[in-house]
Amino acid sequence: MEHPKSISMGCCRFVLKSENPAFSDMAVALYPHFSNGEHGGKLIELTAESVLVNGELFTPATGSEAVQLLIALAREQHDSLLHFHGLVVRRDDGHLIGFLGNSECGKTTLAVALALGLNWQIVVEDLVFIDEQDSFVRVGAPFSLREGASGLIAEHTGVVPAPIYARQWLLRPDLYSSSAEGALCHSFVWLPALAHVAKALRFARCSAGQIVRAALPLSNALLVADGVERLEDFVARADCWILEGGNLRERMEVLCGLGR
Repeated sequence: MEHPKSISMGCCRFVLKSENPAFSDMAVALYPHFSNGEHGGKLIELTAESVLVNGELFTPATGSEAVQLLIALAREQHDSLLHFHGLVVRRDDGHLIGFLGNSECGKTTLAVALALGLNWQIVVEDLVFIDEQDSFVRVGAPFSLREGASGLIAEHTGVVPAPIYARQWLLRPDLYSSSAEGALCHSFVWLPALAHVAKALRFARCSAGQIVRAALPLSNALLVADGVERLEDFVARADCWILEGGNLRERMEVLCGLGR
């Protein structure tokens, strides 16, 4: 068995031990920032023989599903923290923009396009975890791009997202911000589900109450002590907007001018 590799994901640390080289190869491909040093946090040991995908042990053929499981295991360790479906990006001038949106609303595509096309930094992505000290907790998972997203990003930014693992996972940990951030956004943008998006771009102010009402079913605020109050406070400190319709380039352009 080779020397175990470890990686920090938020508040926990995974140590991967396996005689199956495919498992380690998958891990190294996904997390080039692996380290054998101590990172602190809750220690979780995994082997290929313990990772079940759809009831079966990990194999190279189920690599993408194994990635999803590894991310899910990390997120389970943070379930007690206030969280919601969304992301946070830092603009080149330091302006922090939070986004609220369910799966398939285009938030990951937008975040990667902003990072690759405009050199913005991604603070947290997909699930926004906020700890008891009101700071963002970064799990730092690979970016999951749906079919067609890479072409869309390349079309509107001129940059092809790469490298891609298992036709889905963008391996660009450098797109994440390396600095700690308090949970304070200057602007907050609600991205409604694509199924309800109008064709023309609509970017308009909305109330903090509208954002909170939309966020409740996309968060665990009702299950966490003072969760609703903390969510309300988080949103109330930001200028609130709704962003519907438009193409990727149009969305990027309106965000560039936000709050300037």
